[in-house]
Amino acid sequence: MTGPAGHFLPGKVVAEIMFGFWTFMTAGSHEDLVWTPYLRHAFPPGTDRNRLHETLSALRDFRNRVAHHEPILGAPESQRRRIVFVARLLSPDVAAHIVEHSDVPDLLRRKP
Repeated sequence: MTGPAGHFLPGKVVAEIMFGFWTFMTAGSHEDLVWTPYLRHAFPPGTDRNRLHETLSALRDFRNRVAHHEPILGAPESQRRRIVFVARLLSPDVAAHIVEHSDVPDLLRRKP
């Protein structure tokens, strides 16, 4: 996270924060302190904090399943759609890249 002489590198600070942190920051307990005055501005106008939090929580759980090598091909299609939903909120370009280059829909159809 730090560069030469212990200086923080701006691109590394945010990138190295754990995913659970971001999920936690969208929790209802942070609505007045973090979401309303600050964090909501990082998302498109009208983004529902509760829906975003539920989606990030489900995405984190799904990511953890993948990391622990649990089977995921039987997971509901809604799991994949949540990933695209979050990606679209964060960056329409990233979402388009996922949709264009992902092999997941084909794999799910074939269920190898």
